[in-house]
Amino acid sequence: FRGIDFAAEASVPELYRRALELERRTLAHFEHRAFNLPPGMERELYREMAAEEVEHVALLEAEMRTLRTLAG
Repeated sequence: FRGIDFAAEASVPELYRRALELERRTLAHFEHRAFNLPPGMERELYREMAAEEVEHVALLEAEMRTLRTLAG
């Protein structure tokens, strides 16, 4: 959570932005770990977790687009 203050007052778009930043950081972490591990079960687990984060990023981005459309 370093540098992302979820306790601070924020608008809905700002909360989405913070959540998206967190998901992107997590994705980068898992990708980095997978890249630096030798082939095997641990590497595959990190790759799977990275794939889950890709889905989370896509979901948040879609929700942000919907929010912008509704705000119009």
